[in-house]
Amino acid sequence: MLDRGYREIPIQPDFCGRIVPTSNDETVDLRLRKVDGEEGIFLCKN
Repeated sequence: MLDRGYREIPIQPDFCGRIVPTSNDETVDLRLRKVDGEEGIFLCKN
């Protein structure tokens, strides 16, 4: 589970694997090799 820090609703995880501060115009994309042709976690600007 990833905690982005920015909250649209007041819910916070009790446990998270990684805290990644992001802004409102950023998203975190998870890509899998079998589905997307590449594998990794990417921080993208919208």
